[in-house]
Amino acid sequence: MEPRIVKPKPIYLERRSYRLRRLSEGLLFLQFLTFALWILPFLWQSSDTRGLNTILWIFGVWMIAIVVSLVINRILHVSDNDHAEIGNPPDSLTQNKSSEQDNAEL
Repeated sequence: MEPRIVKPKPIYLERRSYRLRRLSEGLLFLQFLTFALWILPFLWQSSDTRGLNTILWIFGVWMIAIVVSLVINRILHVSDNDHAEIGNPPDSLTQNKSSEQDNAEL
């Protein structure tokens, strides 16, 4: 009789935590993407055509990066508050439990 091979169960990651991890990694990647986009005008244009277009490009990329990072930070901040509320019961519940324990001790 041959030993039965048991396949390990796949690791289950909660969708919410998985999505939040990808968002935080995306926020880190945003720095490198912004730098690469800043460099682009200097790579494709000759020194004669640099000027207003390059400045507009750099500030446009900068503003878009700021807005994207604010949106991702808001999403991460809101989800942190949701996790804190889920993990910690409200004060009214903990006070009721402690008062019930005090009454039980009497």
